[in-house]
Amino acid sequence: MSRSGEGKVGRELKVLAEACLARGDVSGGKELLNQFEQHPPVTATSIELSIHLIRLCALSGTPEQALTFFQAIAEPPVVAWGAIFTTLSKLGRPHHALHLFFHMPPCIAPNSRLYVTILQACSTSSHVHLLESQIVENALDLQLYVCNALIHMYAHCGCLESARHVFNRLAIRSVVTWCTMISGYAKHGFNAEALQLFRHMHLQNMEANQVTILSVLKACTTLHDGKFLHSLILCRGMESNGFVVNSLLDMYAKCGSFDIASSLLDRSCGTNVVTWTAMIGGCIQYGQITKAFKYFARMLEEGFNPNEVTFVSMLKACSLLLDIDTGKLLYFFIVEMQVCILGPLGNSLIDMYGKHGSLDDALNIFKVLPQRGLITWSAMMGAYSHNGCDEDVLHLFEQMQQAGALPDIVILACTLKACSAIAALEQGKLIHSHILEHDVALDTKHLIELYVKCGCIEDACRVFDMSRVHSLATWNTVISGCCESSKFNLAKRYFSAMEEQGIESDHTTLSCLLFLCSHMGLLSEGFSFFKEISRGYHASPKLEHFVSLVHLLGCTGQVDEAKCLLATMPSGPGPVGWRSLLSQCKAHSQVALGQQCFHHVASGDQREAAGYVLMSNMYVQPGTEGMAESEELRKYVNAWKKPAKACIEVLNKVHSFSVKDEYHPFITDIHAKLRLLRVQMAEAGHLHSW
Repeated sequence: MSRSGEGKVGRELKVLAEACLARGDVSGGKELLNQFEQHPPVTATSIELSIHLIRLCALSGTPEQALTFFQAIAEPPVVAWGAIFTTLSKLGRPHHALHLFFHMPPCIAPNSRLYVTILQACSTSSHVHLLESQIVENALDLQLYVCNALIHMYAHCGCLESARHVFNRLAIRSVVTWCTMISGYAKHGFNAEALQLFRHMHLQNMEANQVTILSVLKACTTLHDGKFLHSLILCRGMESNGFVVNSLLDMYAKCGSFDIASSLLDRSCGTNVVTWTAMIGGCIQYGQITKAFKYFARMLEEGFNPNEVTFVSMLKACSLLLDIDTGKLLYFFIVEMQVCILGPLGNSLIDMYGKHGSLDDALNIFKVLPQRGLITWSAMMGAYSHNGCDEDVLHLFEQMQQAGALPDIVILACTLKACSAIAALEQGKLIHSHILEHDVALDTKHLIELYVKCGCIEDACRVFDMSRVHSLATWNTVISGCCESSKFNLAKRYFSAMEEQGIESDHTTLSCLLFLCSHMGLLSEGFSFFKEISRGYHASPKLEHFVSLVHLLGCTGQVDEAKCLLATMPSGPGPVGWRSLLSQCKAHSQVALGQQCFHHVASGDQREAAGYVLMSNMYVQPGTEGMAESEELRKYVNAWKKPAKACIEVLNKVHSFSVKDEYHPFITDIHAKLRLLRVQMAEAGHLHSW
């Protein structure tokens, strides 16, 4: 390839390419590239023209075209390498750019500009570390231009410690250096570090740019810091900037200073939909839902049409207030205004309908979405889970897998919860295998819950023991599982191990242990744990602790002592406490005391059916006066038990049955099988009550 001239045609092409690059002319660049491919110049193409064409590919071409032009250069200079790295990165091939860089001929010595170019192709901190070692080796690590790029890429990859290390070793720092480090902290939620560094920058008399001001405003969590920034903004005459005003409004609203935010909104000249949306979003985040609706109404009155972000915020407000009517009205506005229902807006609609139990509406939105990301799948599964439709969660999970989507931690946790609820052990095991195969960092408490609910306490303990890190919730889950399986010694062993590791128990842990003691009749151990609640953990016993102790006293026949304990409860026993004692009165045939408990239960919540069932079962002979009275009262207040539901898993498919269920597709076969079993049981001499 010629290094000098390339003829008249080549020179004309070079001028045209330069013009397209200068104007950012996409269509012109595409036409020029097509013309070059169809009618290449007769003379050899110069290196300069090849570099222009490579750069033009980033604007109008493809990675393959760029590589073709690059490979046509016999000995590419450093500038050509930089051009191909930039083009591949812009066209979504950063890994290809890195591969080329690490396989450059030894004769090519990268300069600072080339390192800055290739750093932009990095997507992981390991790549940045590798490039930094080369930069240090080539004595370029003190060049400000290079270090700014290193700080930016480390921050981009979330490796803020390494970014700060590069920042600290610089003797001279530009405004870009400070702003890059501060923005990195703010982006990843290190608000205190961002604010501290910003104050340090201010003391160094370095003036932050607008991007940094906006980043630090987002990092503000206290009104004191927010007012400090506002004063700087006023001093620099930036308050009229629309982006700055929106960020100030957002900051004041999130800090709960709605009076200041409202005043700023009223005197702002450049009010737009973003300004109103920032105000509404801040109100919702601070829990001021009513104020959010008022600002939304004002926004409409002043002639501003809501955008997608505004609707997302308002739908969230409807979910929090459980206001389905307003939510449906918002959906009507969305349709009327022809707002495209994609991504966050579609997800918010699904979430809102799911929170209100309108699963058909949620499913209709889900079905019409042209693209379904993981958040969309998660939103629909969450809607099913929220309404107890666990089989639908598993069915949707299968659909997601068939669609080729890889579940994230949220979806896996939701699916495991559904498996636990209906004891779908085999499906749960398949998900467990997926977690192990893909090395998913999921909290093991979800797996432990699954195995506990399915009666596999050994598997639950094995999962716990194999996990290296245990949260308090995980400890509580395994201890609760041992309690539910009546493994007192095992529960106590985990409790002791938990204390040895310095993890402080909470009310949930002690509730589990009290529950176990009450169901095993371990009176002394139960009272010992009860005393530890107030003595060792500096907390007052809660209702569930008293109820467990009442149950424990009742189990050991001490119903009178249990009644006395109820009388000592600081906030009163309530229906739950009396119902616990009522169940023990039934067990020990204490009819008179049971009647007292029953009246307390009925007066607390007349529609709660459990009290009527316990009282009716207490009478030995059906049809007695007491039984008739309680049954008549139950009918009068219309207290009915929720129909029982059972699930069974066959060949990885979950089937559910409810009391008086007549809609199962195989109900005729099921009834026939049950009749046959009943005959066989009678012939074998087994009694039955159905």
